[in-house]
Parts: sequence; structure tokens; C-alpha cells
Amino acid sequence: MNETAGTDPRLSPNLGGAPNAAPVVIRISGPEVVEPRDIADTVRALLAGPTGITDVRDNLGPFRTEARFRPRDEALSFYGIGEQELQDQVRIAMTADKVGTYSMPGAGPDLGIRLGMQFPSRQDIGGPRELFDLETMNVIGPEGDRLPVVYLLETDLRPLPTNSSMPTGVVPSWSVPERRPM
Repeated sequence: MNETAGTDPRLSPNLGGAPNAAPVVIRISGPEVVEPRDIADTVRALLAGPTGITDVRDNLGPFRTEARFRPRDEALSFYGIGEQELQDQVRIAMTADKVGTYSMPGAGPDLGIRLGMQFPSRQDIGGPRELFDLETMNVIGPEGDRLPVVYLLETDLRPLPTNSSMPTGVVPSWSVPERRPM
């Protein structure tokens, strides 16, 4: 493992505890989450190879995908839409803001008026739950034309660990159980 770039192997002895405690911890860290995860997967494969070590655990957990969006300056200029206008329309579509009430006659409760968009993955208005929902979202241009938001935004998908309590740069810790003779 010393020959693998980005690794700093450190072994901790088993100083007692429950017999099923993991006696060895390998810490792999790096500035990005993907590279240390790939290195950790390689370490897991190496340990499972001729050594026969099983039950290797990590504290990173499964990844989820985060979508980040950046406006396409050329498209905004071409269609005559400003960044603030795009931002306002996208925010309204992705929320379910209460914008007023409709007074009902009598003593009955008034009806709330909410502004937003209903996406295919939802039963009610509110933000999208799936990435494909964005394909149904439109922005109104200055001439009143409907423009698909995917024309105006660049999408960047990034893997993120679901375990967000880890300190920055520590990714992941592996627990390797003690090897028992057969």
C-alpha cells in the first residue's frame, strides 16, 4: 500500500475489547471524495485477495448524486434572459410559496394560494425529486416564449457521501477484522 499515491497506511494494534472488534484501521484521506474511494476499493480488493480477510467496513457509506447548475452565458445572451430573471423563475418553479389566500364565504377556513410547479415525480407542487424532472421545466423568455431550462443551464453531477458528519479531508476509514486461523 505504501506504493499507492495518496495513501498513508497506519496500523493500530488491538488493545482489547469485544472479540469481534475491528483491530486494524486504515485511514485514507484526500481533498476529493472520488479518488480516496477508488483507493479504498482497491485496498478492499487487495485484502480480500490471498489474505482472505472478510468483513471490511467503511465509514463513508453509499454515495448519493448531487446536481449543481451553472447558467450558460451564451444561451442567456441569445435568448435575452438575465441571470436574475432565470434565478427568480427557477426558484418559483422549485418551491411551493404561499402567495396569498382566497377568502371563503362563511366561517370556513380560507384557501391558501401557492405558486410553484408540479413535477412528474411529485403528487403536489414543490421541488423536483428526480433529475429528469428538470426536462419538463420551462422559463418564460422576454417575448413570452417557453424555453426549456436545460437549454439555459449546465448540469454538473457529483458523487457525495451520505455520511456528512466526517471532517473535511478524512475519507474513509476502513476497519479490518482480525484474521482467524482456519
